Amino acid sequence: MERNSSDILKLQDLLTQEILGIFWVTKEQIKDFPRLYESMDYFMDGLLTKGSLVKEGDSSSSYPDKTFLLSEHFGAPFFIGHIEESVKKMDQHFAQFMDLVEGFKSDRKKILVIGQQGERLQSFLKKKYSKYTFQTVTYSN
Repeated sequence: MERNSSDILKLQDLLTQEILGIFWVTKEQIKDFPRLYESMDYFMDGLLTKGSLVKEGDSSSSYPDKTFLLSEHFGAPFFIGHIEESVKKMDQHFAQFMDLVEGFKSDRKKILVIGQQGERLQSFLKKKYSKYTFQTVTYSN
């Protein structure tokens, strides 16, 4: 896992009090520590790593191609929804994530969309979930 403090600082600047959560799309599985893994784990109080440790202890389990984690940020619900970009029916998976998000009791309506698929995903989400604001953030490898 490569540590990149500039990634943490950039993400920290983006995570204002208005942010409800993050949709994060990567080429790699979570177990392969994609770029921003350490940053995401930091802002989720170690939930990514804790989940990875549980998986490593269970040889019968496989890593999911999508993950939804819930925590708190500035005293309100905060989520990270991760999905591998190779997964089929990506829009359908994010619609399932949004079903969960719509159940939150929060006034926050801004969601970051991080990854190479961000623009396409943002377009889909904007059409279907107009009461939310989606901001695309692209990181180069």
